[in-house]
Amino acid sequence: MDPVREIEVLVRAKYPIIWITSWEERRVEEALQRVAKKLDRKFHSWSVTQGMKPETKQRNKKSSLPGELEALAQVHEAPEFTIFLLKDFHQYMRDSRVVRLLRDLAVRLRGRSQTLLLLSPMITLPVELEKEVTMIEFPLPDATEIEKQIDEVIGALKDDDRFDLDLSDQLREEI
Repeated sequence: MDPVREIEVLVRAKYPIIWITSWEERRVEEALQRVAKKLDRKFHSWSVTQGMKPETKQRNKKSSLPGELEALAQVHEAPEFTIFLLKDFHQYMRDSRVVRLLRDLAVRLRGRSQTLLLLSPMITLPVELEKEVTMIEFPLPDATEIEKQIDEVIGALKDDDRFDLDLSDQLREEI
């Protein structure tokens, strides 16, 4: 199944925590934003350098918690119909507080219209979370997706005389 469609199905089915493995952070985040919009859900993303974007209304004050624990606290306090994406969260999986909070969140989110997505290029899932987290691999784009992207670029530039957009089959294949 297409990973975007699989994520949509899991969000609809109220799976509480989904781990997405991918190197393509921007592509995954754009896909998740489309899923959130389609399902009429509020979308938030978090990274250690940027914090929560957009900020949640519940926790927009400065906190004394470390960033990763604050992010999980914001998920805990968020209303239903919310999707959270936490980037590069694999590095926090050695912290017993993070593992415990994720286990608590899995119980809390189960049956709610709220989903926590963890995005990382690698899997470092502790044994304690194996039954709480659903794993998805978000593969690199296939040939069909790449051809579609090429066609979109050509379509966007077709009226610009500065570019030669006549691509031979061989050149398309090389791209």
